[in-house]
Amino acid sequence: MTSPSHPTPLAVRVAASLVALQGVALVAGSLTYAGFLIAGEPDNRGLALFGAAIGLLFGGTLVAAARGLSHRRRPAYSPTVLIELLSIPVGIGLIQSERPAVAVAVLVPSVLVLGLLIGTPGGRSVLAGEVDSPD
Repeated sequence: MTSPSHPTPLAVRVAASLVALQGVALVAGSLTYAGFLIAGEPDNRGLALFGAAIGLLFGGTLVAAARGLSHRRRPAYSPTVLIELLSIPVGIGLIQSERPAVAVAVLVPSVLVLGLLIGTPGGRSVLAGEVDSPD
C-alpha cells in the first residue's frame, strides 16, 4: 500500500480513474444487455447470455484492476494492459461497422490508459514496483 510520503503518481491516478469508469460502464451495459435478452426473444439465448457474462467478467476485472492500480499494486498492471489492448480491435471493428460514436467511446479511454501506463515514468513505476516515483 502507498504511504503518504510516497503518493501515487498523477498518471496512475488518472489511469485508475479511467479504468474504473470503463469497468463500471461495461458492467452496467452487460447487465442492461442481459435484461433485454431475458425479456426478449433472441435467436440464440445461450450465446447472447454468454456474451453478457463475458462483459460482466471483463468489467469486474477492470473495476478490481482500477483499485489495484490506485494502490500501485503490480498484479493490477497486466490485466489492465491486456484488456485495453483487446479493446483496440473492438473499437476498430466498430469503426468498420459504421458506429463511430461507440468506437470513440471504446478507443479513446483505452489509448489514454495505455499511454498513461506505458508512456509515462509514473505509469512505468507501477510495473517496476518502485516506491519512489519521478512524477
